[in-house]
Amino acid sequence: MGAYPDVSLEEARRIATGNRALAKGGFDPQHRDGDALTFAKANEGYLRWKRFPPRVAGNRLSNQRYKWHYTMRKHVQPRIP
Repeated sequence: MGAYPDVSLEEARRIATGNRALAKGGFDPQHRDGDALTFAKANEGYLRWKRFPPRVAGNRLSNQRYKWHYTMRKHVQPRIP
């Protein structure tokens, strides 16, 4: 919606009301442009949200992001559109 000086409280409330109406109708307010949310897009969003440790040689945890992405792409995404 935006920060306070840029978006008035009245405007924010109007947008929030519209988003709630979309959500009740079964639509995702973040994807209003008709671009359907797929499992692949949701997975990419999760990877951006989840802050995996940076890759460091010898650190097993640093490969978590790669392993998650590989597993989802190889085994899950072919079965879930």
